[in-house]
Amino acid sequence: MKYALLKLQNAVVIELEGDVWGGWDTLELKEAVGEMVRHGDLRYVADLSGTGMVNSAGLGVLMAVKDLVEQARGRLVLCGASERTRRVMAISETTGQFTIVETRDDAFRTLGVQPGA
Repeated sequence: MKYALLKLQNAVVIELEGDVWGGWDTLELKEAVGEMVRHGDLRYVADLSGTGMVNSAGLGVLMAVKDLVEQARGRLVLCGASERTRRVMAISETTGQFTIVETRDDAFRTLGVQPGA
């Protein structure tokens, strides 16, 4: 898995690419988001459109990131989840734990940020 953290539209976009399987790179992601939260960034979009497979361990990482953000009274919205990822979420009964939208612009709107602003 590769990731990038981008500050866009008064939110932080977590661009994920490749398979999200819960390895060392996901621990690095949690640490990087934790640092941004400590600096006051509280609105996050996790863009899954570049991912292949997100397994249950990968969902656990997304859940940990969500918990970090929410503990600081922030919010995380997922977008771009493939049908395959949505099936894994349904099987692991985590779908209801996340706010999931189709596009990045939808995620910005959900966070109360104007797309393109």
